[in-house]
Amino acid sequence: MITTADPVGKWKAMARPSLPSSLDSTLPGISREVLSVSMEPKYQCQQCKEILRKPFQAQCGHRFCVFCFKQLT
Repeated sequence: MITTADPVGKWKAMARPSLPSSLDSTLPGISREVLSVSMEPKYQCQQCKEILRKPFQAQCGHRFCVFCFKQLT
């Protein structure tokens, strides 16, 4: 038997959580100011020069944020 005592709770349980901002592909790279140590160049976007956010590697080997790559193409 299905109860309808809390229909809102049912929908909240089924709702998908929102993505953390680090995975948001509508934003450029993450500011390097958040780091307390130096960063290896392979984690730097070739376009915005920040920390890669949702990284994409082109066929040539360069790495870009998805946002920055979309801006370039």
